[in-house]
Amino acid sequence: KIHADKKDRTFGGLWGYVEIWFPWPLSNRAMVVKCETLDCLEERGALLIELLSGDYEEGKLPTTAEQCPRLWVKNLTKIVPLPPKPDGTPRSQFTLFCETDFQTPLTPKFLINFILKVMAPVVYSQVKELLESSFGGNSQFRSRMEDTPEMYGAIKESVEKYQSAEAKRQRELL
Repeated sequence: KIHADKKDRTFGGLWGYVEIWFPWPLSNRAMVVKCETLDCLEERGALLIELLSGDYEEGKLPTTAEQCPRLWVKNLTKIVPLPPKPDGTPRSQFTLFCETDFQTPLTPKFLINFILKVMAPVVYSQVKELLESSFGGNSQFRSRMEDTPEMYGAIKESVEKYQSAEAKRQRELL
């Protein structure tokens, strides 16, 4: 059970839109989602990121629901900060839970195989490359993190506090 008020430890509330290519004979699907991050480091040793489909003003999106059917998603990602590598490189463990409605009466087996065998490895490698290349140095994401300390700074402080307490606990066990 999380004892603190969720409102005090929730960051984000960002909306996102992405169109996903689907193989023929299916049409592409679009996701319109809201993302929030909940700091549960103290109780669970993790950050939780909730990604939920929702209604957004259609006029502000690149496509309408008729042009590109909406994919409904319930996604929870658990991020556990790990001790850094010996060279100081930060590490994290990610666990993803996802429920998706493809908005099709019957999901064909070939589509499930395609998602598991083709899309999942490609998405994984793209996310890994993005994380390795886009968040270091002088990237736009690094600048955004530095320019919005009310969100990223608070998360960083919480992670540093957690890692410090965890390191102290590990030393006491020795």
